[in-house]
Amino acid sequence: MNQDNIFIKFNKSFKNFYTKADSIKVFHWLFQRWHLIALFFYGLTPLLWFKDEYIYRSEETGYLNYSYLWENFLYAWSSHFNNGTPATALDHIVLYPVGVFYKIAAILGMPNYLTQRIFFVLVFYLIIFCVYKLIFYFIQNRSVCFLSVMFYTSSLYIISTSFYTAKMFQLFLMPAFFYLFIKYLETKKSIYLALNFIVVIVFQGISTNLPTTIPTFLIYLVAFIYYYLIKVNFSKIKDGIKYIFYFFLTVVPTMMYTYILYFFSVIYSTQYKSIFSPALPRAESKLSNLMQLFKGAWWEPHAIYNIWHWFYDNPIIVTIAYILLVFVLIGIFKLKLVNQSMRKTYVFWLSFFLIAMFLAHGIAKPFPWVYAWMYQNVPLFSLFREPWAKFTPLLIFSSTILFAHTLKLFENRKRIIYPIIFLLIIIHSSLLFTNKVFNHNNPGLGDTDILVPKFWSDAQTWSMEHKNDNVLLVPIYSGYPYYYEWYKGKTGNFNGFLPYLFLYSNSTTNTVTNLISGTQLDKVQLLTDFNPKILPLWNVEYVLDQKDISAPKEITRTVTAEILQKDGVINTKPDKSFGPLDLYHINDKYFLPRIYASILPTYADGDYRMLPSLGEAGYLNNNPAIFFTEDNPDINFDNLGFVNRLKLVNNKWQTSLPESNFKQVEFESPKPKLNFREINPTRYVVTADEVSDSFWLIFSQNYHPYWRAYLRPKRQSPDSKFSKIIEKSAWLSVFSDLGRRVEIKDHYLANGYANGWYVDSTTIKDFEIVLEYWPQRLFETMWLIFGIALSTGFGYLGFYLIKIKKIKNS
Repeated sequence: MNQDNIFIKFNKSFKNFYTKADSIKVFHWLFQRWHLIALFFYGLTPLLWFKDEYIYRSEETGYLNYSYLWENFLYAWSSHFNNGTPATALDHIVLYPVGVFYKIAAILGMPNYLTQRIFFVLVFYLIIFCVYKLIFYFIQNRSVCFLSVMFYTSSLYIISTSFYTAKMFQLFLMPAFFYLFIKYLETKKSIYLALNFIVVIVFQGISTNLPTTIPTFLIYLVAFIYYYLIKVNFSKIKDGIKYIFYFFLTVVPTMMYTYILYFFSVIYSTQYKSIFSPALPRAESKLSNLMQLFKGAWWEPHAIYNIWHWFYDNPIIVTIAYILLVFVLIGIFKLKLVNQSMRKTYVFWLSFFLIAMFLAHGIAKPFPWVYAWMYQNVPLFSLFREPWAKFTPLLIFSSTILFAHTLKLFENRKRIIYPIIFLLIIIHSSLLFTNKVFNHNNPGLGDTDILVPKFWSDAQTWSMEHKNDNVLLVPIYSGYPYYYEWYKGKTGNFNGFLPYLFLYSNSTTNTVTNLISGTQLDKVQLLTDFNPKILPLWNVEYVLDQKDISAPKEITRTVTAEILQKDGVINTKPDKSFGPLDLYHINDKYFLPRIYASILPTYADGDYRMLPSLGEAGYLNNNPAIFFTEDNPDINFDNLGFVNRLKLVNNKWQTSLPESNFKQVEFESPKPKLNFREINPTRYVVTADEVSDSFWLIFSQNYHPYWRAYLRPKRQSPDSKFSKIIEKSAWLSVFSDLGRRVEIKDHYLANGYANGWYVDSTTIKDFEIVLEYWPQRLFETMWLIFGIALSTGFGYLGFYLIKIKKIKNS
């Protein structure tokens, strides 16, 4: 018994000894990695910036609910807003990965405020990881890497990029691009090709802003020059051409995809000229501001925009900023004491730093004429209208690398200098550890803390089931912002167009609709002189009365639910209500389907602004097809059937047809019955019955020259699973119809914005019409390339990791 007690005591003593020893090992392991632990907690600091369960509203308002991108902008064309738009960089590219992330979070039931914060923290972690990895490539010192990360993320510019997709992505893509390219040039390992390809595709959101994209991809060129100028002899470039070509190929697919998006949305837009404006830059940055750790934005003198002026203009912070910048540059005085490689590296990054600073200062002194000349004469340089916003990231990037090398030069005195530098950085970045990064004290129109009421979530649920329906949003007015005042005199309200972000149905508003045709269809004017006969042209099926909108009484509401009720457009009682949101189904008299047939086209003087007067004169009745002279100056109706020519004489419409003849054709001639199926926003299949004469097919989506109409034989079993699979793909449908399609060439701009095709009755028998947005074929081609390449890239990455693990185990 005594022996058993002795054994038990010995066993306990051994366990205690083992536990203490093990604890010491763990403590030693943690101590060696203190900087990584510190950076982990540092990455969580953005959580301090938010308030309660509010959603932070930034310049890029989509971060309130970016899941709508997955629902409405997955294809080359979207019907989500004002009768359709081509997919653009501002919606389709943000879909990857932001929209996908928000969609997954929505499926998991995560509230939007939490989704926003998790996404932002993940971006912050990516910045920390990529900068750390890059600095460790140059200087294998963990303390230097830690201080460099802190330096990189401590400036005014960094916090000003919050929830601006391109700018946020740029901050981690610059170090990632440089690291991947330089490692590939050094090692020639294919793993870096795979990683670069994956990174470029996954984070293609960088391309939402071209002036930000270009400096980001310029880092590849910097890495190229650095490698062949500093690391190896420039004469060896011939040996590396094929490897440079291989690396370039990993970027090409995403560049092509981006080009396709910009080509079909911007090049055909009447707004594209403003992008390449030759006017002088909008802002300048004084060198004295840039030296204060990269201040100098155009909005800094404005207290409304610069909510951090109280901190960054503080004399103590300004002094610390100058001290840190002097430290960055002071390494130049120690170059005589280091080897030639270190000297060349420092001079290279110092040169890049000075070039970046000169570009960021724009047209400020000294030598303002240099940037002005480049802006007006160098092709595409006019994209950089805000030098500080576009080139300061390059300044931060180069100064951080210089900072790391300077720390390395003072490594022999690190016990004194490193703590001092750390203390200075902590003071300069102390704002990041507070709740004052975002403005939480600005209730009213400028409120940045949004708390969307539950009834909007209920309306969102309804809209998910009505994604193909057009909803007219009232009240409609101009001259004052749409302000949703849910909490009077308190924070949480929203200034902006909320239905676009929260509803998945198609929103019809008073904003500019048609940017493609050359005529901008501004519904403000049409709805000011409101005529309910215009509504059928816009394919409006529902009206949503937003009673939570607040505007001064003196602001004239041109269209309200009461006006629509008075005109008989909607009933007096709503069909459904979500809190103060009343939903009405439009009466049949004022509804036209998205696709319909017209037998009496009208060729009228002017443009879309003539629609109200045409409605008053009775020319918008019964499936109208209005073609305006300014929209279709070269139209030839000689062989396009029976046409009513309307001329405006002394503010009165004169018809080329006798009134009796016009009415007879309009009311007595049989119209074809059209039935259509929407396959997706880029494809519709239309069947026509009871066709006795040629007719005009009107498609109430914004005109685009790449909307095409094809005749093909009717499918025998259109509802079969095989047929449905074929129809979902533009390319599979083309191959399935190979040799049996005939394009309808007569395509014109109808009703001030829509697409109209002339269909000859002799060709329609036993045929159906396919309406297709042709660029979807290019999208599907790129999706296939991305799918194959991503599968290959991830497959190779997995194989590489397994191989590395086996080597370690052996």
